[in-house]
Amino acid sequence: GHSVQSQFTSNMASGSSPRVCLPGDVVPHNCLHIDASWGQILKMLTRAATPLQRNQIIAALEKLWAPGRALVCLSVRTGLDLWLQVKRYPLGTEVIMTAINIPDMPAVLRAHGILPVPVDIDFDTLAPAVQDIERLITPNTKVLLLAHIYGTRFCMDPYVALAKKYKLDLIEDIAEGFDGLDYTGHPGSDLSLFSFGTIKVATAFGGGMATVRDADILAQMRSLSMRYPIQSRATYAKKVLKNIPLTVILNEKISPRILIPSSLFFGFDHKAIVVSLIRGFDPSADLSEKFRFQPSTPLLSILLYRLKTFNREEFLQGTVKGQYMQSLLPKNITVPGMAADLRNFWLYPICVENRDAVLRQLNMRGVDAYVGATQLKLVEPPGFGSYPEPVHAKRIMDTVIYLPVHGGVENVYLEKMGSMLCEITNSTAPLKSKL
Repeated sequence: GHSVQSQFTSNMASGSSPRVCLPGDVVPHNCLHIDASWGQILKMLTRAATPLQRNQIIAALEKLWAPGRALVCLSVRTGLDLWLQVKRYPLGTEVIMTAINIPDMPAVLRAHGILPVPVDIDFDTLAPAVQDIERLITPNTKVLLLAHIYGTRFCMDPYVALAKKYKLDLIEDIAEGFDGLDYTGHPGSDLSLFSFGTIKVATAFGGGMATVRDADILAQMRSLSMRYPIQSRATYAKKVLKNIPLTVILNEKISPRILIPSSLFFGFDHKAIVVSLIRGFDPSADLSEKFRFQPSTPLLSILLYRLKTFNREEFLQGTVKGQYMQSLLPKNITVPGMAADLRNFWLYPICVENRDAVLRQLNMRGVDAYVGATQLKLVEPPGFGSYPEPVHAKRIMDTVIYLPVHGGVENVYLEKMGSMLCEITNSTAPLKSKL
């Protein structure tokens, strides 16, 4: 209410925060960044104009990924959709899925007449509890779909055993979790899905890899996908060109220095522009029209090149920065996934009580923190029947802020954000009692 607002204004007036954010005050990084150099982006454009041996590239890609088990596809959605077309689950089949994912995943399931049933995840591990899954299993349950989010990963062993026990298919969604060719999915998962979309690690500006355990299903998925039209080189070139301004905004230090002060001064939302530039697929298009394509040849060629030249040392720089940031955070800020089995930070989430107030304070001090940076949303339980609410997942989604923390962020800025957050959360501490 009102008292909260006036409390804030008095905090602001007491000089606890600069009235005007100047370019020099800005933390010149974005919470999202494009994992590609300008040289690599140039290579994407030149490949779009080079004659290439499509079949050789596909063979090399799939052999590098997981010999005899790999299928390259346009996106994770394409891979899931192919799997569902091959499996032909009966209408009304239930899929138990972890409660945070992108809305397109439950949408793909529903398009196949399947009911997504969310299972809650633990705040500290981002993994579901085996007993929570067991409670949700009904005679209609055929699939377990587990997503590793924010770049973290949990150990799949207990879920592999669970799927075996109840004869469920196990799908592992690692769209956000690629960390090198050592892990291309758990050997016990029936289907593992990885993404190389615009803001992902080792981006090829599109493309996905599926690891399929059963050779027969893989063959059927492959022959289905071969019937899809091949995306044109021009489509790929267009996507790369569209991503050039996005890369300038997300990767070049000059951009936040201009954008943050001017968006505060003129009152426009530069983040909305960024998020709309990132969207992989047009949200209004019909599901099947969106991703039932084969990837263009230059995309395949770039994906092969990105996988071959993946630099793990460089990648782990982001993990080091994330761990350092954590040591700088005030105690009243929690990081979801702190106890995950494997912690890499594809995004750097923090959870705070009064999110909007903290976000506004960060933005006014020149930190490009986001709330809606990703398409990740809560998977809502079905509107009928008595399905439990995923409370922990909801709490994460309601309190999360993404900070600009990644391999390219200098320690001095991490320290600056740490001290800002200490200051802000103290200055907003009295709010809790009033709310």
